Amino acid sequence: MAIRGVDWDAIEEKIQAVQDWADTHTDFDCDFVDSLGEQLECQGELSLKQINALDNIIERFYIEV
Repeated sequence: MAIRGVDWDAIEEKIQAVQDWADTHTDFDCDFVDSLGEQLECQGELSLKQINALDNIIERFYIEV
């Protein structure tokens, strides 16, 4: 089910920001975030829970987007 009103470009930017941050924080396991990027590329959307999880990662690790 598609989520209305989501800026998928902004979500893609968030995923990229976490991946870039992870390049310099090698203790961070980026598998989940990588899978979000793959799903967004293949299916064109993520679930609300996935988007919230991505936002939680960004907030918890103080990642600039």
